[in-house]
Amino acid sequence: MQFTFTLPASIPQMTVKQLLEEQLLIPRKIRHFLRIKKHILINQEEVHWNEIVNPGDVCQLTFDEEDYPQKTIPWGNPDLVQEVYQDQHLIIVNKPEGMKTHGNQPNEIALLNHVSTYVGQTCYVVHRLDMETSGLVLFAKNPFILPILNRLLEKKEISR
Repeated sequence: MQFTFTLPASIPQMTVKQLLEEQLLIPRKIRHFLRIKKHILINQEEVHWNEIVNPGDVCQLTFDEEDYPQKTIPWGNPDLVQEVYQDQHLIIVNKPEGMKTHGNQPNEIALLNHVSTYVGQTCYVVHRLDMETSGLVLFAKNPFILPILNRLLEKKEISR
């Protein structure tokens, strides 16, 4: 899977390492995969870790799916999903009271199963709500974005 984006004008000059670690919040393990496999391109050229990136540069990150094995989960009922927001990386849904966010047993059906069926691929719970609680729940649509969303929650840059 590839992610390509242009660095905004508001971003200061920095090294590739700083971009991945401080701006994009990419965890160490994923940064390691990107660096070792040379899956970081700036303006369509391979770059070294300490090279400088500038506003307007085009960054391309390639993630190999074999580095992120997906768990197979049973499919649920997509009609039970109340989508609030969705983009290529995440989905936010309204969890009704009385439904578990994720099952405790391997074949237990919960909101995670319904959302994965709705999206058409395995999703990942970013945070959960108790079964008795209704409200918004954030799911990552791929394993690459999950640790980034977790760090944003941890740093309180996004909240539950």
